Amino acid sequence: MKWRDFAAGRRFKTADGQSSPAPTPRTLAPRVRTAQDIGIGRAGRIGKLGSWFLRPEVEAALDRETQSSTTTGNHVNLLVNGVASQAQRLNNIRTAHEVFLKTYIIREDETWADIRKALMARVKARRPVYLQYDYKGYYGARIGHLVANWVANRVGGRHQIPRVFAAMLAEAKAAGCERFLTIIPSQSTRMVGRDHEKYLVTWRRGEPARAIMGGMNVGDEWAFGGDPNRRPAVFRGLPGLRDTDVEVRGPAVQQILSEFVFDAGRALKELRHLRGGYDAEKHQRLLHSQLRVDRAREAYRSHGSEQVRFIANRPEQKEKGQYIEKLYIELLGRVPKGDTVTLVSPFFLPTDRLLDAIKSAAERGVKFVIVQNHNRSAEAAFRIVARAARDLNRRLLRDFPGQIKVFYWAGNERRGLSSSHQKIAQFGVGGPILFGSSNLDARSLVHNTEGAILVHGAGSKLAAQVARMFQSDWSMNAVYEASHESFERDPWFARLFQSALRRLGRNYL
Repeated sequence: MKWRDFAAGRRFKTADGQSSPAPTPRTLAPRVRTAQDIGIGRAGRIGKLGSWFLRPEVEAALDRETQSSTTTGNHVNLLVNGVASQAQRLNNIRTAHEVFLKTYIIREDETWADIRKALMARVKARRPVYLQYDYKGYYGARIGHLVANWVANRVGGRHQIPRVFAAMLAEAKAAGCERFLTIIPSQSTRMVGRDHEKYLVTWRRGEPARAIMGGMNVGDEWAFGGDPNRRPAVFRGLPGLRDTDVEVRGPAVQQILSEFVFDAGRALKELRHLRGGYDAEKHQRLLHSQLRVDRAREAYRSHGSEQVRFIANRPEQKEKGQYIEKLYIELLGRVPKGDTVTLVSPFFLPTDRLLDAIKSAAERGVKFVIVQNHNRSAEAAFRIVARAARDLNRRLLRDFPGQIKVFYWAGNERRGLSSSHQKIAQFGVGGPILFGSSNLDARSLVHNTEGAILVHGAGSKLAAQVARMFQSDWSMNAVYEASHESFERDPWFARLFQSALRRLGRNYL
């Protein structure tokens, strides 16, 4: 059954072969009218909202557990969907004197054509551009290219650069600007793990540096999200994804740029012995660009009231480097009884440690709103994880009735939204809000490089923006509640499959 049939409420076959209406938001959860009805974006009777987060012992614990620090004086603006993020990205690139773009996936489509044009215009204006991408993310399921590159690494001592980037380098060389374009492939020599971070850092002399980060890759399925008139070709008629980025100005941008450079250094270690890869000379260019931005007094000047903590996963450090998971666990252990934690993740299949933290918080009286994709979502990857998560959802709703609520994202075709790709967590009403690239599954929390920012600020406009975003999603019936009974109605063989899939894949999905 296709997503548009599911969202439109058309009839489908149940497990017993009977024809039945599709479970729309109206039929499954008529009592949920607004986000405020379930505790999102409204004040409860919890005392001073978010005051627990301001205690010195909380700050010290987060410093210790995540090996990170908080910066103050930042301005964080919500880029509510793909349309808003793509427009801001292009605007920032077109006026920049230094461009640092990092992404997991690049699709060779309309969105990439616009980004490429903007990047090459900067290169031809003799402005340094650094493009960092995940090699496996670029090729996706085209395993033959990955195998060919692995053989070239081992046998020929060379790196096979994808044709799209080779063409960019050739164009820059023809214009006499080759040294202003640097391509940095990551994870190209490893078969396990992904460089899943997404950043766009730009700087123009005399102005603050800006960083855009969140869940969006470079491609139509992300950039078209929120536009009812455009359809990504890969979705075969369905609209774009529901996703969210943020734009940061202030001292936190220095930490984000440092992470970009750190990741490039890791790529250098992988590729320095291979011809056609990323070498020390190119890395030196990057370090000089970083130094130019760091030395500019206006680049990281205070621009707002938000406190921002930047956190990055370090999978090469094994369990010690799982800093985003540690952040979740630490915060969940401190949210007050009666407050509501909102977790929005397209892939919800937490590690055992994170799941224990969720359960412990629920036992203390913390409430949870968990928003995830349904197993009839647009992408196959969403469907696989969602099917495994049904086993987990069934158990959570059984063991914590009233404390944990599970919601499925249904999308809204008229608003240009299909499946969800958002990664947002709000730790209590008035508490800190997390944005970034990390899903709530083992692949992100254990195996991938990921980046996230934790934002908090008294009188911050960001919290109001997030509340309005959630309110909009709920009011257009894009979200519906899943009851425990709906999971119990799954036939025994489906439940057996869900349980096996969850147990076998929980460390890798």
